[in-house]
Amino acid sequence: MIEFSHLYKSYDKKIHALKDINLKIDSGEFVFLTGPSGAGKSTFFKMITGYDNPTSGKITVGNFDLNAIKEYDLATYRRKLGIVFQDFKLLPDRTVYENVCLPLRIQKHHESFIKKRALEVLDLVGLSEKIEQFPEYLSGGEQQRTAIARAIIHQPGVLIADEPTGNLDPEMSSKIIDVFEKVCAQGTTVVIATHDHELVKRKNKKVIELMNGAVHRMSL
Repeated sequence: MIEFSHLYKSYDKKIHALKDINLKIDSGEFVFLTGPSGAGKSTFFKMITGYDNPTSGKITVGNFDLNAIKEYDLATYRRKLGIVFQDFKLLPDRTVYENVCLPLRIQKHHESFIKKRALEVLDLVGLSEKIEQFPEYLSGGEQQRTAIARAIIHQPGVLIADEPTGNLDPEMSSKIIDVFEKVCAQGTTVVIATHDHELVKRKNKKVIELMNGAVHRMSL
């Protein structure tokens, strides 16, 4: 579960990026985070990932109190997260398979487990036939699905995606969201920031809309 309680985030005491955020996202829930540029979506994600701290108020994610978490515990906490970046951040000199395996290799898992898990997630995202390809030879949608596979290979409790369909056509956007729904069905909490209002309308999911740093609307 993710919980914000009277959370504020200000910069230089003048820029109020988040203002009195109070909300709960249940474990295993699928949530769209919407709002115009500058609404506070990026800061919202920084709070969840622990890359920034609130000015006041509280945020908890699962059993972690991010206000009180020690620096040496942050790495442990972040290993429980999956993050899909808007620009993919794939390593150009590594194949699809090697990119996807990277989180488990960093965690020093046994190679047999890494291979088994990598093949599972690549099948889930529909890239079983692309494992030896390098990122430059993939379409935008294939690169995005590779990034998703890398983000979920370690079975994170929370998956965060920043505009994952921003540069994709409507058909591919729908396929990408289908992948996220499959991940959510396996028990992962999914939070997706998006400007694609038509996509949001087509899905019966919880929506948190930010406006000028505050929760403007919350549905479901």
